[in-house]
Amino acid sequence: MVKPALAGKLREARVQRDHSASRACALLGEILRREHEGNQHELVGLRQALSRLHEGLFDTYMATRKVQLR
Repeated sequence: MVKPALAGKLREARVQRDHSASRACALLGEILRREHEGNQHELVGLRQALSRLHEGLFDTYMATRKVQLR
């Protein structure tokens, strides 16, 4: 389930390429948009990228999902 308030804030975030937290927020916004497309293989790669960029944001995001990491 996408949280509309969160998605809106992420859409407003300006990407500053020298700040990993900013890139991570933009990537999370992309993940939230693509979840509705159902391409699980692509989502795995995007989630891995988010995990590498910002572990805390990744952990928070995954806590809201019914996905189990193996």
